[in-house]
Formats: sequence, C-alpha cells, structure tokens
Amino acid sequence: MRTESFFKGFGREHARAIELMRKGLLKEENGNVVPDDVKEELVARGLAYKQKGKLLIDPEYGYFLGIDIGGTSAKSMLIDFGFKAVAGSFRSEDRGSEINVFKHNLERALDGTMGSANPRRILGIGIALPGTVDPSHGKVLFTTNVQFLSGLRAIELLPRKFASAWADLPMKLEHDCKAAVLAEKLAGGPGHTERKESSIVAVTVGTGVSAGSYVNGSVIRGATNAAGEFGHIMVNGFDGRQCGCGKVGCLEAEASGSAMQAKWLERTGTKATVVEIAEAAMDGNIDAIELFKETGRWLGLGLSYIVNLMEPELITLYGGVSAAYDLFSESLNETLSKHAWPLANWKVERSMIGSEIVGLGAALVAYEHILGSAT
Repeated sequence: MRTESFFKGFGREHARAIELMRKGLLKEENGNVVPDDVKEELVARGLAYKQKGKLLIDPEYGYFLGIDIGGTSAKSMLIDFGFKAVAGSFRSEDRGSEINVFKHNLERALDGTMGSANPRRILGIGIALPGTVDPSHGKVLFTTNVQFLSGLRAIELLPRKFASAWADLPMKLEHDCKAAVLAEKLAGGPGHTERKESSIVAVTVGTGVSAGSYVNGSVIRGATNAAGEFGHIMVNGFDGRQCGCGKVGCLEAEASGSAMQAKWLERTGTKATVVEIAEAAMDGNIDAIELFKETGRWLGLGLSYIVNLMEPELITLYGGVSAAYDLFSESLNETLSKHAWPLANWKVERSMIGSEIVGLGAALVAYEHILGSAT
C-alpha cells in the first residue's frame, strides 16, 4: 500500500520538509534547513515538485481520513496534504443505541466519503468521539453519550469491510474536542488558514458540552488524557439538574442541547429539537428566547472558569447549539464579563470552520500522528 512506501526511510528531516512545503516556505536552495538529499528523495517519491525555485507538496499524493462520532450522528471526511477536503463530509443520522446499528450507519457515511477516492492513497485514519480515550493504545475508556462504545479499540469501531481493508493503516483515536482544537489552530483562520493565536480553547455545545485546549504548540491532555471535561465542572451543585455522568449540577446538565430539550419539555409540555427551539425564539416565542438567554448565562459562568484559570487568547464555540450563537451571545458575554478576572483579556466567537470541525480535526490527528512518528 502507499503507506508502506511513505514510511520507508521516513525521518525527522522529511517531516520538517513536509511542513515547510505545506506552508510554501521550502526553497530549492536552503540545504541548511532541509538537506538536499531529503528534498530530492521527496521529489523522487512524487510527494514534492519544483516550481519557481520552491519545492511544493503534491496535495494529491495521499489522503487522511477523519471520522467524527457524535452524540447523535456519525460523519467522515477525506483531506489532502493541503488540509483541503477531497471528498465531502458525509453524515449518517440516527446513530442508534447499539453497536450494530452504529456500524451500519457509519458504513453509510464512509461509503459516501470514499465514493470514487482511491483507498490505496489513504495514509492514515483519525477517529474522534466524545469521552475519555487512550490514544497510546487506541482504546475508548469511557463516554457518557455513546456508552456502548466504551472499552472498544479503534479498529473495532469500524464496519467489518473497512476494518479489514484498513487493518494495516496507522489509526489514531482522539477525544472530539482535542481533535477540534487542533483543527481550530491549524485551519481555523480565514480561508482555513492557520490561526496566529498560541493559546486557544475550543468548546463544543451540542448534545453535550466539552472543551479542548491548545497552548504553545501542544494540545493539553492531562495525566490520563482526561483533560477537557468542561461539561462536568460544577455550576449548580445545590439545586441543579442530574447530569448523564450521574453527578448533579454539571454545566452539561444546564447548557447542552440535551438540557435545552429537557427544559423545553418541562416548561411547555412539548418535545422539540434545538433547531425548532431556535426557530421559535426567532419568531418571538418568549419561552424560547428566555431559554437561550438562560443557556448563555450558564455558558458564560462556565467560560469564566476557563478565563480565570488559563486566560486563553481565543475561545471558539462549535456544535449544534452554537449555530444559534446570536440568540445567546449577549447573555453569555455579560455573564462572562461579570465573573472573569477584570484584568484578563479574552475573546469568544463562533468557529468559522462550522460543522466539519471534528471530522477535519480527526483527519489532522492522523496527519500529525504520521509526521510525529518520524520525530
């Protein structure tokens, strides 16, 4: 397979050259940065080509597959060396609550993504999901929203036909928010460019609430890779709602999409999706407007903990609830201003990447894994 030739003799200098080429910074005449023999080898392999005194990467040399396993859906996407999507992100809804149903729906998403793509050009696979994972051993340790995946290895998450075909490919498992913040850093700027900020926190507000942090070149992981369970900080411990984790008063129990749906049912006696509640708010429904304001206040309180503890340059929001950011941004920022340390600098905005952020991040996890294995 293509991966075998890609890894053969691959080392630190090759990884450095690829990063420089990807950014358009590798010239033919700079042997002190990258040895000439390394550059010539990359050209000979077909990964690089010369143009006007520069070495540029051939983006179609190989692809990286990203799989996003969410609380209510499974998505996948394929990117090239330029971090551009070579196959649209395919989403399979109604993930189901059993492993067989889940795999069937993931197979549909992967079938759509692969389409006419050459499977032999896939160099690596990244899989991102909500919950605690062990990236070193590629195993899901615990997840509240897709509990039936707990204990499975990365290869066991794949439908049979893909697991068999990709058994020898490098595969990396990652927490969805850690994948998302990697995407935010490497491709979250205008035109999917790298962001200049050195400290970024990406917060998902969807079925659940969680966060990933990127500081000075690294994703923050914690001692056991459990860092980022932002949804399970205590914000209402005295009379709060019970969270899916079993505790009472978690931020996720107050400000997630699931929490909004539960509150809406309690207050109106009707079931509704977050999209339907947002539509009601835009139509002037007082209950819906107040529910979004309330959600913003809880999120603002939670984000004040992040600002006071870390003071990141940028906080971005993504996930289903964040699509309605205009409905709760005012209450969020008012509450955050009230509780944040007065001398702290902070900025909160909705991610420009959109709904593809975790899938893109998962693919970038695969990219970083391959380059990191050589350093």
